[in-house]
Amino acid sequence: ARGTWSADRRDLPFALRLRVAEPRHRRDERADLEAMLIHFREGVVRYLPDDDYSGHFDLGMAFRDLGLTDDAIAEFQKAARGAGQRLPAYEALGGCFVERGQFAMALAALRRALTDPDITSPGGIGVLYTLGISCEALQHNAEAIRYYSQVSAIDPHFRDVASRLTTLTLPTP
Repeated sequence: ARGTWSADRRDLPFALRLRVAEPRHRRDERADLEAMLIHFREGVVRYLPDDDYSGHFDLGMAFRDLGLTDDAIAEFQKAARGAGQRLPAYEALGGCFVERGQFAMALAALRRALTDPDITSPGGIGVLYTLGISCEALQHNAEAIRYYSQVSAIDPHFRDVASRLTTLTLPTP
């Protein structure tokens, strides 16, 4: 069943709703859930314009919350093309790879954000921190220290950056 966009005039004038036919249900709850998620994904993605970077970011967050990491990654990659969503999208993209334990992939994705002029502003702090996490996991300690130091310069109380810097800079016995 195909979905259609329609404005519901009883709600706010700008509210849009995606209406799709409900998928058939089976007796297997897991299969039903997977079918509904696939149906939801297809319906939303079909009607989301490629240049709606905020929409792709929000959809990526929803997919991530639902455990659909592959779909979240694809949406964050689309969102990163838009100037307004670039840093949050790269932070979320890197976070997906970190959650999977794919630290080299996280580094590759996050390093693309380093050219953004706002990377050393509070908006870039999550990217820098996640770069530090990824470097630390790959035992690139000097690089991790560099990123954590940048985070600390922006906000010395950000997450556990102070303890990570202390741990990495302690002399080895």
